[in-house]
Formats: sequence, structure tokens, C-alpha cells
Amino acid sequence: MKPIKIDPYTSAVSPIEMYLDDKLLSRGTAFFWEEKGQTFLVTNWHNISGKNPFTGKHLSENAAEPNRITFDVFQGGDLNKRRTGSIDLFENDIPTWLEHPTHKSRVDVVCKKIDLSDHSVYPINTLANNPIATMIGQDVFILGYPMGIDIHRLPIWKRGSVASEPDIDVDDLPKFYVDTATASGMSGSPVIRRETSGKMEDGGFVISAGIMSRLVGVYSGRIAPKDKHEAHLGIVWKSSVIPEIISGQCIGSVR
Repeated sequence: MKPIKIDPYTSAVSPIEMYLDDKLLSRGTAFFWEEKGQTFLVTNWHNISGKNPFTGKHLSENAAEPNRITFDVFQGGDLNKRRTGSIDLFENDIPTWLEHPTHKSRVDVVCKKIDLSDHSVYPINTLANNPIATMIGQDVFILGYPMGIDIHRLPIWKRGSVASEPDIDVDDLPKFYVDTATASGMSGSPVIRRETSGKMEDGGFVISAGIMSRLVGVYSGRIAPKDKHEAHLGIVWKSSVIPEIISGQCIGSVR
């Protein structure tokens, strides 16, 4: 049998499910990050709080808030031995996730430390991360699970394009816009730049013998259009917020 090849970035992404006890509330996307020997699950604040990060209103009609989240792990690092991990979101009624130390939940990204025991994951920041520049109009890929769609639990790569100047913060927050038509289930997806040649961050230009990849941010949903003639704009939080959240050690909140 011909061996199956999987992109390394594909294996760094996991579907997640949010529960209130045993009741499934919602589904989304997450990926993994490693920092100083610790492993973190990275996703959106609105996924694990069940609330809109800007209004504080509940996302579900019955105002339910999750207290548990599940995600995929691998036994012995074997992609053929996928298992389900589960972690509590609260300990003694205190959130167990970290949020941004300056902007708090206004940055719709959280990091949750996980204990893998005898299982393993593929942290995205341990993969090749080339310093290719990100400029307006360029393509990006959003790796997630639109409407819960997956191929053997692997994410869909949804194409978009950078729609606002990425060096300029939207709403004075570390985010920019992408032009893409996405769907529910992709909240928390990593956003990837991929090139075989192009401009680098230092202003140089490189032609590579292979594919260059870079994590540029975390996707957190669309600005919903009022009608079909309006632009489909998605929000991407810059990848720099992840190490800021982990180093800041700011305990999460539910408002």
C-alpha cells in the first residue's frame, strides 16, 4: 500500500467539542503550542466561554456555558492511533485557561495548558516557520472544520486573502481582516501563509527549493454580512498574541 502523506500543519490541528457536563453545546477548532516544555491548546475565548467577546452575551439561546472541552491526541505520536482527550475548564469555579494580559477577553484567543500523559500532539510552533512577509492581497489558508466537515478527523484548508494592512491593528487590537467565506466550526483555526518564493520580513527576496510556511494568526469568525452583496470579512488575531498570553499568565474570565 502506498504510504499516505499528510502536511505537518494538518497534524497540528484538532476538532474540539464544548460540553456542559455531558451535553454537547458547540464545535470548533484548536491547535497546539509548546512553550518551555509545556503544551497548550490554543483556540478562541468565545469557544470556551460560550459568550460573544465584544458584547459578553451568550452565544446559545439557553445561555449555557461549557465546563469541559474535548480534543484529539495521538497514542505514541502515531497518526493512526487517534484518541479523544478531555479537560475541565474550571477548577473550584475558577477558569483554567489563560487570556491576554493587556486586552483580556477582547483578544478572542486563549491558551489552555494540557497534560498529555502517555499521548502526544504536534505543536504548531515546532514546525518549520519561515519569516516570509505577510502583505495585503496575499493568500492565506484557514485550517479548520467548516460545519463540522472533516476527512478522517483532519482539517479542511480554506483559502482566503489578506484584506487589511496586517501591520495596522484593527480597532487598536492585534488583529487584521481576511476576505473569505467561512462557516461555523472554524473558530480557533490557525491561519497559514504558504509560498515557494517571495519577500521576507527583513526585506530580502528568496526563491525556495521547497514550500515555505508561516503561522500568521488565529481565526475567530466572520463579520456577518447583512445581505449577500456585502463583503465576507473574517477576523484574524496575530500570532504574536499566543506567546504574550502564555508569558502573561493572566487567568481567564467569563465576565
